[in-house]
Amino acid sequence: MQKILTRLLVAWLLLLVGGSAVAAAKPTPLKLNGQPVGFAFWGPEQRVYSYDDVALAAERRALFEEEGVEYLYGLYRVELHFRADGDVEEHELAVRHLLSRAAVNNHGNDEHWVDAFAETATIEQAYVLLPDGERVETDPNTLLVKADNDDDIFTDNFEIVVPFAGLRPGAATVLAVRTRHKSDSYPLPFSRTFTPQVMIPIERFEMRMTWDEGVTPPAWNTDFEKLDCRNTEPRQVDCQAEQIEPHPKDPDIVYSDTLPTLVVGEATTWPALARRMSSLVQTAYSEKQELKRDLEKLLEGATSPQERLARIHGFVSQEIRYLGLEHGLGGIIPRPTRLTFSRRFGDCKDKTTLFVDLARRAGFDAYPVLTSSNRKNLEKLLIPAAGYFDHMVACVRLPGVNGGEGRELCFDLTDPYSSSDTLSDWVQGAVRLKLTEATTAPDRLPGDRFTWALEVRTDFQLNADGSLDQKRTRRYGRANAAWLRGRLQPRSRKDRMKWLREDFEDDHYKGVELKSIDYQGIDDSASQAVITSTAHMAESFDPEDFRNFQSWESQLGSEVRWFRTENETHDYSFAGLTFRGETHYRLPETHRLVHEGAQIDFNSEFGSFRRRYRLQDRELVVVTEIDLPRGTIAAERIPSFNRFLDHVGDNARITFDVAVSTGL
Repeated sequence: MQKILTRLLVAWLLLLVGGSAVAAAKPTPLKLNGQPVGFAFWGPEQRVYSYDDVALAAERRALFEEEGVEYLYGLYRVELHFRADGDVEEHELAVRHLLSRAAVNNHGNDEHWVDAFAETATIEQAYVLLPDGERVETDPNTLLVKADNDDDIFTDNFEIVVPFAGLRPGAATVLAVRTRHKSDSYPLPFSRTFTPQVMIPIERFEMRMTWDEGVTPPAWNTDFEKLDCRNTEPRQVDCQAEQIEPHPKDPDIVYSDTLPTLVVGEATTWPALARRMSSLVQTAYSEKQELKRDLEKLLEGATSPQERLARIHGFVSQEIRYLGLEHGLGGIIPRPTRLTFSRRFGDCKDKTTLFVDLARRAGFDAYPVLTSSNRKNLEKLLIPAAGYFDHMVACVRLPGVNGGEGRELCFDLTDPYSSSDTLSDWVQGAVRLKLTEATTAPDRLPGDRFTWALEVRTDFQLNADGSLDQKRTRRYGRANAAWLRGRLQPRSRKDRMKWLREDFEDDHYKGVELKSIDYQGIDDSASQAVITSTAHMAESFDPEDFRNFQSWESQLGSEVRWFRTENETHDYSFAGLTFRGETHYRLPETHRLVHEGAQIDFNSEFGSFRRRYRLQDRELVVVTEIDLPRGTIAAERIPSFNRFLDHVGDNARITFDVAVSTGL
């Protein structure tokens, strides 16, 4: 295998230094919707590889086939060159082996992403090598350029899809791309994160970093122990690893928090990065008086700081529509707050900056914060780099008592469903970089001790004829409230009622007749989200032989079991749940309580589970409380955690014994 790798390395170096015997063809623009683009090109180099150059060693191929591996990287190689003019050139080579028919069908395309504003990309090699020695060239007319847009986000990111022709099991695909990162188009320091270990095997991973004379050496770091990095020349660093096993899979993990990485970027510091981004945000704040008058109108009648803050939060999160026009510098620099206010739309940067501007004018210590939609592990921030962050939120530091440091509240202004005292559950605990003068390093956004909160009050009237009447009130708190609003708010009144009826039917046995159902607090995040319902069951028990009654604590079983995890290798990040159920049973006049169910008072390392019974008048009241605080469940403790949740779910049933009343 070493001979093969040596030939690959020599061939690749020939391409990098222009040592090909045949000159490269002039690159031609690829087309989008039939029109040439100025950021993606077809510029084939000499085809220097044969199948023998990339073939897997016989023993390795046999091992992969025995393990059922469908496809893998034979070689993934990247060179980054930091130029004296500030630009960065990147050469990427990917050689993949498709070992099965399924791999051919499912992975016959490869792709490359390019930022049309700040990058140009040239496809230099794209072809298939077959075991019989045949090379199948890629027809450039089949390459597809796709815009990465959806209904409310429009960016300069484009995907170049390369459909490889002539594939059959055993084929190898070769894709080489040269990308130019333009420094004058990107106002933040360049950085790139590479993953030398992914979900499929990689036979060899190589990275080379070089820089021109006079250029500050790039910063880099890796947390992949198998990767060997060293200075091989005065202005050159080489990294390599071989026979890299697939990264273990688990259903409930954030892969950017667990995959080993190699991070490379222009040298900077966290304070410098925070100051640079803060200066870009600063350009958006309005100096005009119109915004002050708009704020006064918005806060009219609001007397307390809490009410003023809630007014501002509600306006920006609900009245300013989320829409990302992230073309050019708009993907990095927020637009003027006055423009966002008048347009009534903006992306996360625009909405956050408008909130901060309004909150500061109202006297609050507010500041923007860079954060991430998929990173919570601070240890994975290996060097100071802007590339870790893809989202912006706002935080406010409230005044403390007697001059002390006050409480911090943070808001995701793109979330129209959470209340002003609740940070969106998906960014709780995420890494962040405060854009303030005092910032020295990243930390994490706050996280609720109990992210999910639900209270249920159920009243049962047991009637002498064996029927049952039920009245239920569900009060949704924190992330539960946002979840419910997210389901109902976009719907019409008719569709909301349909959803509620279907949800009720899913939660009840057949034979329960829904008499009424309604909701509150769906259209206003400042109000409590509540669902109320009444129902009737004609034959709930046999009045002639009524000795025992049982029912289920509404939603308890489904709530706790939803948090079970099937992780086997990685720790599990649990967001926290608090549940309070109060169930009232009004017995028929013909019967009396003789024995209530078992009291429960169970504490574990994961939380507590309590149940109490009390009799008041002729009414049995059962109170069930579950408190499972936020925490990280170590992988070896996950089976115990799941058993605890199962135990709680199994005890969702409430039971008690009755007898015929004396004298009747």
